[in-house]
Amino acid sequence: MVLEIKLTNISNAKESLVDDEDFDYEIIVANIAGKRVKLTTKGDEFLNPMTAKIGHYHWIDVPPSQSDTRKVDLAKLFDLSVPGTYTVTVGRYETVSHYPPSNVTSTSFIVQ
Repeated sequence: MVLEIKLTNISNAKESLVDDEDFDYEIIVANIAGKRVKLTTKGDEFLNPMTAKIGHYHWIDVPPSQSDTRKVDLAKLFDLSVPGTYTVTVGRYETVSHYPPSNVTSTSFIVQ
């Protein structure tokens, strides 16, 4: 399951993003009951703020009104071994629970 994420800078100033396919945004996957799906080892390395690897990253600047598009393989980050309907929620890192809903997007998908 590949998710395409498009981050658009709607501010009047440049925004800096980590130039890494899995790191500069928060991704939450939940099952139909609303329970968060367990992270894989790779998912834990990239998405868990308590275990994420700290290091030197290459940053890219996104000018106002411009976008950056990335593809993320959810199966590499989350344990999607159980068939069912899931919801994926994406936002800038630490925005899913800290900023207004306009900074966050959600969609559903089915694993068979």
